[in-house]
Amino acid sequence: AQKQPLPVRLDAAEKRAEGAVQKIAADSGRDQVRDAVRRDRQAVGWSRWCALDACSFCKLLSSRGNVYKDRESAGQDANSQFEGAGQYKFHDHCGCGVKPLYRGESTELSEAARTWDGLYRKYAEGAGSGRQLAAFRRAIAEHDPYLRGF
Repeated sequence: AQKQPLPVRLDAAEKRAEGAVQKIAADSGRDQVRDAVRRDRQAVGWSRWCALDACSFCKLLSSRGNVYKDRESAGQDANSQFEGAGQYKFHDHCGCGVKPLYRGESTELSEAARTWDGLYRKYAEGAGSGRQLAAFRRAIAEHDPYLRGF
C-alpha cells in the first residue's frame, strides 16, 4: 500500500473511515432495536434483512428467514469467521440489520430473499463443505436480478 501515490492512499483511507463511521452509526440503531425487543415478551425470533445491493454473504444470511433464535445468532455472534469490529457481525459499509419476529407474525421471506434462497439451493447447496459461499457468490454475480439496477 505504501507504494501507491499519496492521493490513492488518502482516498482508500477516507473510504475505510467512512465505512467505520457508517458501521458505528448503524450499530447504534441495531442497539435500539435489540433493547426494545429484549423487553417485549411477544418477540420469539429474529431474521436478518439486507439491501438489494448487499454483499453475497449478507444475502445468504437474509435468505435463511426467521431461523435465528436470538439476536446473537442473527448478528451479534453470527459466523465467528466473519471479521468485523463492534458488537455485531456486520461489515463496514453494511446497511443490513436484524428484524425481530413477533408471536403470530408471518414468517414468509421477502421476494428478494426467496430469490436468493433459490439461487443458493440451485447453485451452492451441493457444493460441498467450505465451498457453498464461493458458489453462492458466483450465482449471485451471474443470476441475481437485483444487481442489474445498481
